[in-house]
Amino acid sequence: MCPVCGYDLDFEPWSGKRASHDNCPSCGIEFGYHDVPAASGAKGSREEIYLKWREKWVSDGMKWSISEWSRPSNWDPMEQLKQIKRGLR
Repeated sequence: MCPVCGYDLDFEPWSGKRASHDNCPSCGIEFGYHDVPAASGAKGSREEIYLKWREKWVSDGMKWSISEWSRPSNWDPMEQLKQIKRGLR
């Protein structure tokens, strides 16, 4: 699951200290780049980065980050976010 938006990923964002370097198709974060301060210039812990990314994604309208044709027909970003609220960060 994406720790930013709650999307059910088909990969693990991180395995120990190794990032997948894949993007979440829902919110667009690239694991191993956007959530690594030394790589992206972001400030704070990984959890703080996820929170800031989530806030920006929500304020920008929770848009699907990759081409529209790949968006699932039943995609519901509000339902995804409920996964985060259940403490599954």
